[in-house]
Amino acid sequence: MVTLFLSVSAVLLQFPKKDLYYGATSLRETVSTIVDASLYELNPYLMHPPLHQALSHLTPFLLPLLGILGVCQLVALFLHRAALRDVHSKWLTRLGCVLAGVVILTISAHWLSFQLFHLLLPKDRTAIYFVPLCTLVIGILTVIPLPGKRGNVARIALNAQLYVLAGFFLLCMRLGYFKEWKYDADIKNVYSVLAYYNHAYDIKDIASN
Repeated sequence: MVTLFLSVSAVLLQFPKKDLYYGATSLRETVSTIVDASLYELNPYLMHPPLHQALSHLTPFLLPLLGILGVCQLVALFLHRAALRDVHSKWLTRLGCVLAGVVILTISAHWLSFQLFHLLLPKDRTAIYFVPLCTLVIGILTVIPLPGKRGNVARIALNAQLYVLAGFFLLCMRLGYFKEWKYDADIKNVYSVLAYYNHAYDIKDIASN
């Protein structure tokens, strides 16, 4: 309540409306920006061209498949909830419910703010906190064991999909730029040129847009 009071009274109410221009106009746009940033641009220098092409075609299915397997595991846990009697499983279940509740309440608060006050929804970097929250929820689903082999089929498949995603993330790594700053990827070369002109011709004032 203290944080809510301070942020609303000291920041939002006094914030110039003309500066609140960055954001999404629909929840679908919010989700799409998070997905695009999470699976952004495989590094062609880390794999052979045929593998790069194959993985590029599989990219749109990675996160939807993760979501489907997560729902399957959630249904399996609900159907076998009577078997989750140990303290550790109960603690993980409560933690997962709390984190899922945080995600749902946050989305609801943003959506209400958009509907009532036309405050734009999170987008790209302003929605980045959804990624660790959702990852924690999926991670909790993968560590709650169920009795019997059949009960753990969805959990094993979900774990396998997480390993696939981890490998995909590694293949997206690069040292030059992030998604939002790709247009500045050549700035290191520009700096070298400016440094040369400074040392060679004593140029100190450089105009820029």
